[in-house]
Amino acid sequence: KKFNLKISSLIIRRSSISYNQLDEPVLNKFSFKHLDIKNISAHVILNKLTNDSINVNIKKIALKEKSGLVIKKLSLKLDAGKTKANLTDMHLSLLNSDISVPNASANYVLKDKKLVPKTLRYNLKLDKSIVTLYDFAFFYNIFKNYKTPINLSFSCHGTDKNANISKLALRQDQDVDLSGGALILKKDTVWGANVTL
Repeated sequence: KKFNLKISSLIIRRSSISYNQLDEPVLNKFSFKHLDIKNISAHVILNKLTNDSINVNIKKIALKEKSGLVIKKLSLKLDAGKTKANLTDMHLSLLNSDISVPNASANYVLKDKKLVPKTLRYNLKLDKSIVTLYDFAFFYNIFKNYKTPINLSFSCHGTDKNANISKLALRQDQDVDLSGGALILKKDTVWGANVTL
């Protein structure tokens, strides 16, 4: 059944939500099958949501999840449909990280509402950002040992089997200061990289 939904302004303040899939084990990391989210604040403008497209302006989302994920602020604009998607003005602030993606786009083909991998083509730009691996320990616990921020920026384009990274700039305190590019390739199930510094 077709539907077309529009919400001029959705505001959420100090809310919480939890979800548990009882037939799945609880892991010591973030999982969509076991969620416990608190302190949810959001301001969202949903311009259009249909069976095969979405146009949304997320003014702000902030939340805390039991796994350790803390989003201080997430904002973005997304326009996605059956064959292409455009992401603009994305800013993500975590406890010790500030990530900025001014634009990202993708072209693709969907079949039975699933992506056909070989049709994927994408472009992405990461503006001057600060990434602290400690903030991502909700995915990999070992990241708790890495609290030094990394200054990072790059441009990237590719397919489902390669990523061509240019204008790469990476700096960490006085210890690491790199610039250059990289070509990442997938052959069968193995990924490899050629790096130019």
